[in-house]
Amino acid sequence: MNNTLSNQPQPAIPSSARRRTWLRWFLTAVIFFSGCLVGIGGTLMFVRQQTLLSIHSPETIPARVTARLRRPLGLSADQALQVESIFRKRQQSLQHIWQKFQPEFDVELSQLEREVGQVLDEQQRSRWERVFEHVRRTWVPAPQPSGA
Repeated sequence: MNNTLSNQPQPAIPSSARRRTWLRWFLTAVIFFSGCLVGIGGTLMFVRQQTLLSIHSPETIPARVTARLRRPLGLSADQALQVESIFRKRQQSLQHIWQKFQPEFDVELSQLEREVGQVLDEQQRSRWERVFEHVRRTWVPAPQPSGA
């Protein structure tokens, strides 16, 4: 009885079903890659936000770094306080170093802006100055008062 069934020709898969199979694979791939792009975009936005927070609010860095180290290093509460204190002290030293070379850094940035502006026509220069000012305001930390 099995021989008679196996000898019978199998019905061909309709071409519309084959097209639907490819369509399913294609849509699966589109959804997968869309999810990847959303994940990458979200990660980049988070990293940018955290970087800008560190640049514009440096006083938050010691507590944030200590909190991130607490679990992987298994820090006790006392150790965490000591580590945060060390980060605060070193951060103050780093800020003093930044205060010393920031005027020279600002001079270099201004020269860069001016030299590029000289190559451009009036319309390009106007756009360049807006873009450069935005980048400077966003990515270069503001000078801290000397007493900080």
